[in-house]
Amino acid sequence: MTTSSEPTTLPEYANNPFIRALPPLLSAKECLETLASRPEFKDEERTYPAHIRAHCLQRLNHYLEPLEQHLQLEMIFSTLIRQGYLGRNPRD
Repeated sequence: MTTSSEPTTLPEYANNPFIRALPPLLSAKECLETLASRPEFKDEERTYPAHIRAHCLQRLNHYLEPLEQHLQLEMIFSTLIRQGYLGRNPRD
């Protein structure tokens, strides 16, 4: 999901197979898109009988609208994991 204007990896990460096996670094926009989970909804579902609509409502259990805290956590964990792998490069 990296964009063409950004490098795919930083020089200190380039020769570490552990870091290269991780997903690419995400921009804030990419992180929001990746974390967001919005249930499907069709307008005609409003006309369904109540017992079926009750099942449709259960989709909300899988809803996630990422907040600023989610972005901060993604950045923290991404950095911690990569920095932790710097000293564990099997090629060194």
